[in-house]
Parts: sequence; C-alpha cells; structure tokens
Amino acid sequence: MSLDPDRFTLALGSEQENALGNFQRRSLLLTSE
Repeated sequence: MSLDPDRFTLALGSEQENALGNFQRRSLLLTSE
C-alpha cells in the first residue's frame, strides 16, 4: 500500500488542528465558568 505523503501530512495536520480546537474550546469553557 503506497501512502500519498501530501495526504498523510494533511490528515496529520487536521488531526492536530482538531486537538488544538478541542483544547481551546475546553479552556474557553473553563474560563467562562
């Protein structure tokens, strides 16, 4: 199975963005309480 490097980087990037977004959302919830 050949993995497209660009697609892999893209998937990895969006994965990190999701983690960052979840973290920001969580800290927003914490600070708003």
